[in-house]
Amino acid sequence: MPARDALSRAGGRPRSLSGREALGIGNGTAFMTGYLALAVARAERLLARAERLVGWTYRTLGCRRDALDVRLHDARGHAGQIRSAAAIRAEVERGREAEDTSRPLQEVYVIRCAPQILGACRDNIVHARQIVETEMNGASDNPVTIGGDPLHGGNFQGQQIAFAADALNAASVQIGVFAERLSDALTDPKRGVVDAPLLLAYDPGPTSGLAGVQMTATALVAELRHHAQMASTSSIPTNGGNQDIVSMGTLAARTAYDQTERLAPVLASVGLALSQLSFLRAQGRAPGTPVQAPAWMPSVQGLRHDRPLHDDLARIADAWLEPHVNEGASSNDGRSTYESRPTSERRPMNENRPVRESRSMHENRSVNNRSVNQNRSVEETPLPRTIAELPQTAWISRPRQPARTSGRTRNHTVTA
Repeated sequence: MPARDALSRAGGRPRSLSGREALGIGNGTAFMTGYLALAVARAERLLARAERLVGWTYRTLGCRRDALDVRLHDARGHAGQIRSAAAIRAEVERGREAEDTSRPLQEVYVIRCAPQILGACRDNIVHARQIVETEMNGASDNPVTIGGDPLHGGNFQGQQIAFAADALNAASVQIGVFAERLSDALTDPKRGVVDAPLLLAYDPGPTSGLAGVQMTATALVAELRHHAQMASTSSIPTNGGNQDIVSMGTLAARTAYDQTERLAPVLASVGLALSQLSFLRAQGRAPGTPVQAPAWMPSVQGLRHDRPLHDDLARIADAWLEPHVNEGASSNDGRSTYESRPTSERRPMNENRPVRESRSMHENRSVNNRSVNQNRSVEETPLPRTIAELPQTAWISRPRQPARTSGRTRNHTVTA
């Protein structure tokens, strides 16, 4: 898609650039930063969905709530763990389901340790966001002119972005591993987590239930793990040895983004399992009270007879990759509340970082690899300084993952 058309669809206006600015925008650091910004935004949305799926699981199974007690998580002190526990509690408290006192005090790890696992993933994602937003507000051109002095250096080197992308990749992989284990716990009665037919089949034997969904989830986790190799330590010399050590940040950022395509359907498999379990309960095919699906869960027809579930998985995954509308989430639940706030009220997560003097004291300031004249026309689109301030939509033509759409290629919308 031509850049002018994409900018128009995103509600922006073209900027007038000098040669120096155009060169800055075109360097590899700008590309990897933009790509990673999109990957971070997607990972935040999928993490929030994973936390809500856990809360829905607690409601459906009547799990004991001790594992979510705020005092327990405050005692350990990790910020991500505390926030993930709060997000799960918020989803649990949306319903009126009571604890099932017949359930074990210590559930399997995928339920009992969910705040610790997802909280650690949250910490990695927060770190990646901080690195990206620092880079978005920094000067990565070469040379950088400050106070009339051209300073020749290496601010274009993208090692920070590369490391952050690999950290984000690791978080996405672990969320996928976690989600597949939760899906398995909901579909395999031998694990003792759920009282329902194997693979949540309506008529076990003649029908297969969610067998294909569960196998798809395991296959996607295998792919997530396969693509988890660090790119940031894979430097290879190029340019006749001039670039003797490189960050591999572009590869790292692209891979981190692609991992969200694999992660979303794994999360969707958990949503399908919870929906099918309540359907079986409503039909008298499994004991227990059905729990109404949350508003954020796309509608799914209960499975009586075997049918292809590819389209259901893809539809749910696509919905969860898009920006969340404010769904009544608490401030501790993902990014949805933050993203719904007016731009003027948003501040980067590293908001206490001091602003460098070179940005405020000189006529020209370096932002996003370009020197921006302070007297530019107000009609031009302001440059984003945080991920949340990126244009609402950006278009990246990427092939769909074969597990989801049989290798078909189309333009798809990526929203920051």
